[in-house]
Amino acid sequence: MEINAYSTIHPTAVEIKTMSGATTLAEARTIGTQLNKLSLCRFGDQVFKKGVKTQYRVQYIHHASVLKLNRVLFTVASDQIILCMLFIKFTPEDLEMYEKLLDPLRGTLKWIHGTESFPINAFGDGLKQKDIMLTYIAYV
Repeated sequence: MEINAYSTIHPTAVEIKTMSGATTLAEARTIGTQLNKLSLCRFGDQVFKKGVKTQYRVQYIHHASVLKLNRVLFTVASDQIILCMLFIKFTPEDLEMYEKLLDPLRGTLKWIHGTESFPINAFGDGLKQKDIMLTYIAYV
């Protein structure tokens, strides 16, 4: 895929993961040597799967969905250098599928938009109302 960075402006979310532990740093260096310094990929393709650890994958479609963007720049760094970057592109179908997965949650969070009160005991003592509100606001 050829890209001309000066021809079109693409608003993009940027996430920088700084690896500092010996294991995560070694894994990131391995990925950095297997991929180009900057790799272009589509959500879910082989480059994406090789470059993004399983536990981070949903996070990037969430960023794109929340910010109404179709691109995220995932950057992996040590405390000194950038090891690699993935320019992840999401199709409208990817984002629509993700938002449909979240639809059932909208009904449980009516108290944020309406006059219903917060179900204070619904989540136990460990989760505070402000934490849930901030999470939901980030989603909306």
